[in-house]
Amino acid sequence: MSLTRTLFLSVSILSTCVAQAQWAPGNSGLQSIRSITVHDGNVYVASYPYGIYRTTDGVTWEPMNQGLPVEIIDEVEFIYAESVGSNGAYLMCGTSSGVYRSADDGATWTLSNGPLAASSSIYANKWFKTGSSILAIFSGSIANGGGIFATNNNGTTWIQGANGMSTNMTVYQIAAIDGALYAATSGGLFRSVNNAQNWQLVTGSNFAMYGIQGTPTRLVCISDFGYRYSNNGGSTWTNATGAPAVSNTAQLILYNNIYYAISGNVAGVYRSTNQGVSWQAYNVGLTEFDAISQEEFHANGEDLYLGALFDIYNIGGTTVDVSGPTDLSEAHIQPTLFNDGFTLMLPEDMLADEVVLLDATGRIALRHRITASGRVRVERNGLSAGLYQAVLIGADGSRLKGLGPVVAE
Repeated sequence: MSLTRTLFLSVSILSTCVAQAQWAPGNSGLQSIRSITVHDGNVYVASYPYGIYRTTDGVTWEPMNQGLPVEIIDEVEFIYAESVGSNGAYLMCGTSSGVYRSADDGATWTLSNGPLAASSSIYANKWFKTGSSILAIFSGSIANGGGIFATNNNGTTWIQGANGMSTNMTVYQIAAIDGALYAATSGGLFRSVNNAQNWQLVTGSNFAMYGIQGTPTRLVCISDFGYRYSNNGGSTWTNATGAPAVSNTAQLILYNNIYYAISGNVAGVYRSTNQGVSWQAYNVGLTEFDAISQEEFHANGEDLYLGALFDIYNIGGTTVDVSGPTDLSEAHIQPTLFNDGFTLMLPEDMLADEVVLLDATGRIALRHRITASGRVRVERNGLSAGLYQAVLIGADGSRLKGLGPVVAE
């Protein structure tokens, strides 16, 4: 069983029985978890100001800081790690001293910053994997060294990805939607169709945005005008109901066909189960202090993680079909709306050779060889955002079973 399912196991089993009604605590003993990623099946967090920690069993957390810059104050070591991300091959860490990378699962780190800005106010704040690239979202305005930077060679060289944006803008979030990248910025919503090389302002969306997510038919944002949604690609927007006050530290994620928002204020986490039309508070399971002090989301196929002031929390994936639940004794995929990848649940008596995803034209967009029954992890591997049909293929190459639609965010 992978770590992403053994983590918080005792709570997760109970949560499954009650349809994942609350956040499950990790009891990590860590503080100020600013960033989360999953790499080689293990969970990593940036715990400010004590550096990067890893768990391989969901119980014990170990520091992974060799090579990261250390500041000693009154004989106490401080490691100002602001973020941690993964492109599948390397771990990346954003610090106030620059970007560091690790090729050995965090055992050692080396500086990989190049010409990028590095200070207590300008640093890699978030990571986003797209195709063969990994994008770093830097805090601060573009003029001061902030914005978007991309690397296609694991951080050896970096390319600025803000062409088309004004230098006075700050970038807050990126989302992959329907084959394009969208960036929520202080100057509006921008769109790129060439992997962040060039950006264009989305007509009708020239107002400050702090969070953006969506599907091919619906965009949802957190903006200066509140929580909003658009059915026409951002040309016009409708205000949502029930949403909290807006903060420029708000964050948005789409997981398991549900939108979750870190409000950025004492209102805590909110979620929408009707595509952003209305919102409700969703803080059950969080401690009193963590209910008003969240840092960041991370979705990893089987789990949605939440980093907070005093712990890491998760919610397991529950959706088994876009249109509704099916018989869990049958082969199925969860979650059906995924980011990094998904899990194929394959009964022992079902013999299949591979699972494939078919695009709208019926061509194979992704295929994964099956070597055992049970839980079969399938990584996204650069799959473009969009709607696909999942199909099991038998050893003779015949169509064995249709698994229904899935959506790559």
